Amino acid sequence: MKTKTILPLLATVMTAHPVGAAITYVDAVTGNTTLADGSPHAPVGTIAAINDDWDGRLFGNGGLVYESNGASGATREDAPRIRTTLTLAAGEQYDVYAYFWGVATGNWRGRASLENPAGELSGYNTRHTAASTFGPMQGLAPDAAVGVGPATLGLSIDENGFENGGYFTNSVLIAEGDRTLFQVYLGTATADENGLIHIYIDDLENTPNTNRTWYDGVGYELIPEPSVALLGTFGLPALLRRRRA
Repeated sequence: MKTKTILPLLATVMTAHPVGAAITYVDAVTGNTTLADGSPHAPVGTIAAINDDWDGRLFGNGGLVYESNGASGATREDAPRIRTTLTLAAGEQYDVYAYFWGVATGNWRGRASLENPAGELSGYNTRHTAASTFGPMQGLAPDAAVGVGPATLGLSIDENGFENGGYFTNSVLIAEGDRTLFQVYLGTATADENGLIHIYIDDLENTPNTNRTWYDGVGYELIPEPSVALLGTFGLPALLRRRRA
């Protein structure tokens, strides 16, 4: 066998990812969500309030979302930056996601990043337009309104609003009432020596409730190491023998 034939085959085998990998959703709660500097934080109430802080809205996965700028009318506030921490396998790489809720009658916003810069975090919206300075969120429910953003993932939803098409490794609520869950892909991150990955979240500050933020949680998916499983006892030796021949 020619060398130029062997090398592409080796590259194909060694970079193949397992079929059927899925995202694990992790709900944002006081046990894993703090202020950006790691100081303890808890939502201050269960209804929309004007307090420059996150309210605990009784909704979504785990029965609670972090809400900012939810008070009715044009009153505005600025909630503090928070972070949700994942505890995973040290040294492993993961694709990381953030999850927000949206509604067809408004353009709800959110900021999210794997970094904690001095300036604003990257912003995302549920009803994206070409002129927007924010990036598009990806609607998970088939009827999610995404404007000109990416197409919906077309996940199947059971009678209670949970995704049941195998996209997540666990049961995740993606539709409730007239609201649907949106996904933001944040990129890849390597868990530190303690297995930690931090995801930073913020609101669109000083905006009316048509641009409110409902943050629910984060997700992760392991990026597997290049696999040599197919080059086992008979695979690699056989390829090398054929190369020498």
